[in-house]
Amino acid sequence: MARTADSGMVSYQPMTVADLAARLAQTTSEKTRWKIFWEFLEEYRWESPDTQTALLLDEPPSVGDERWNALLAALAEIRHGIERLPDGRRKETLLSAATDLFAGFGD
Repeated sequence: MARTADSGMVSYQPMTVADLAARLAQTTSEKTRWKIFWEFLEEYRWESPDTQTALLLDEPPSVGDERWNALLAALAEIRHGIERLPDGRRKETLLSAATDLFAGFGD
């Protein structure tokens, strides 16, 4: 969430993968980290395809745990890579599979 200077109102801003990494680095609790990761995926899935791609563009800082760093890198590479493919059956198939995979984290 971001505070606007003129109205003092808080506006919604979806979490980027860089924001996600920063939040993950603030805790060592695996349970909390998985909750934060799920929150990111939940926000991500409701955004438009263009916004989804933008959320993955900034390189995330290190979480301090190689496993989490690898997971975030894989997430960004998979989704961003698929979005860059030319339109067609292959892109649709991969996008559907990735969507199903990442939706499974919310179950």
